[in-house]
Amino acid sequence: MYIKRVELDQLSYDTSQGMSCGTTRLTTQDGTVVLRCTARHAADATQHDIRTLMLDNAIAQLKRMPEYRTGQRTITVAEDAWHDQAGPTSNNA
Repeated sequence: MYIKRVELDQLSYDTSQGMSCGTTRLTTQDGTVVLRCTARHAADATQHDIRTLMLDNAIAQLKRMPEYRTGQRTITVAEDAWHDQAGPTSNNA
């Protein structure tokens, strides 16, 4: 899977849980995958760190799918996948 674009939506932080949750939308060469993701982090974590953790959670969910779990397919994130968002510039899995 080649992820061309990553977008986060409905991101919120739960102070009692120390966790952000939100929707991670991955645009691929074949369409769009939308995942509900969570990320545990400190309340003062940077936006970059939170976005990295959310993307890591999304990729971990994808890797549980049979075609990725068995190694038949790989996941690659484009360097410019975040577009105008202040997120990581690349992430390969």
